[in-house]
Amino acid sequence: AAANVPVAPAAIKQPETMTDLLAVDPLEVELGYGLVCLADAKQGGDLLDRVTASRRQLASELGLVIPPIRVRDNVKLRGSQYVIRLRGQEIASGELFVGQFLALEGGEGAQSLPGTPAVDPAFGVPAVWIAASQRAVAEVSGYTVVEPVSVLTTHLTELLRRFAPELLGRQDTQSLLDNVKKSAPALIEELVPNLMTVGHVQRVLQLLLRDRISIRDLVSILEALADAAPSVRDPETLVDHVRSRMARQLTQQYAENDGRLYCMTLHPAAEQNLLERVRLGDGVLAVAPDEQRRMVDAFKLQAENMVRFGHRPLLLCPPRLRAQVRGLTEIGIPTLVVLSYAEIAQNVPVESLGMVNWNDENSTI
Repeated sequence: AAANVPVAPAAIKQPETMTDLLAVDPLEVELGYGLVCLADAKQGGDLLDRVTASRRQLASELGLVIPPIRVRDNVKLRGSQYVIRLRGQEIASGELFVGQFLALEGGEGAQSLPGTPAVDPAFGVPAVWIAASQRAVAEVSGYTVVEPVSVLTTHLTELLRRFAPELLGRQDTQSLLDNVKKSAPALIEELVPNLMTVGHVQRVLQLLLRDRISIRDLVSILEALADAAPSVRDPETLVDHVRSRMARQLTQQYAENDGRLYCMTLHPAAEQNLLERVRLGDGVLAVAPDEQRRMVDAFKLQAENMVRFGHRPLLLCPPRLRAQVRGLTEIGIPTLVVLSYAEIAQNVPVESLGMVNWNDENSTI
């Protein structure tokens, strides 16, 4: 037998765990060397604390636990560049200038500022990077002035909202169901797996998150599914049932400070056009690419009008068209909220600011 010879710890070769090489971080923020100071507490950087705060905010807002976000440097990036990755794949990137501020344009008539032209990465608003000495002038001129770390965290938060459906896996769904089972065991026993599989529930929750609807009140959502699931299998149709039961929540979420719901609507001709195309496509919106672009441009024009007047872009439409219109506009106008008339609580004042129409020149307000 070999003698037991003491070996220095450094000389011990640990067995290689190949599975460690396969691990992929759910979320990553990579920083160029010039931005590392934003995450270094010794240099006054508070990026890590802000990322944690964003995760907490979204957990409360969406009802979804956002996985930990790894923040690290990447020497392959430009010094001022950052990249955000979802499961190893880049989903966005941007550029920050430490020591400067991003001034977002405040509307027509604002004084032009010297600096580097840019676009706000979160919302696509025209902006300019300005020196710290120009901050007061910019604020007086009506610009919204944002520090670099806030630009990054706001961009990250908006991306998490957008990609929330991809962050909800089957195991996450099972964990949510297990949590509900503690307080409502009869509901879970009736629903899963007798009426729906975990994967089926996951798909419905993902569709709600895609529309930026909170799944925090999961008991109410599951109650609606238990009522509808015996006769309905299609996830999109199940979502319609859930959304109609959530009318109060949706109305409260999108009503503005004066209690009113500001929106745009479909012109009667446009509404009829869409209904006919849905019938032709057997529930799917049958539209040629050229006409689809024309439709999206019409929606975008009205959405921009609403933003110009200080309102969130929101469309009210018949229940039969909500999913189709959402699918038509979600890539070109990801910030557009689409609600059906069945999803509006009673006694809430609704004010239409314009009608969408791609059939004639009278499509604007």
